[in-house]
Amino acid sequence: MNSSTQAYSLVASDTTLNPHATQILFMATSMFAVTFMVGYLPTKLSASQRIMNLISLFGAGLLVGAALIVIVPEGMSVLY
Repeated sequence: MNSSTQAYSLVASDTTLNPHATQILFMATSMFAVTFMVGYLPTKLSASQRIMNLISLFGAGLLVGAALIVIVPEGMSVLY
């Protein structure tokens, strides 16, 4: 295996997950769970319109933040 193939391999040669891949999977799973819960929360709450707007705004911010945390560094590593 050359070095560029090793950098993108999620599974090491002994079939255990790479520690970096485990961290990425944990971050992606936790960001999905929090974003889903915040997006689902307004359907179960009976609150004022202002509170609903704040919850929706927070959920949208989490979604954009998750995209920036994952996509921008990955794109930079591909470009450079």
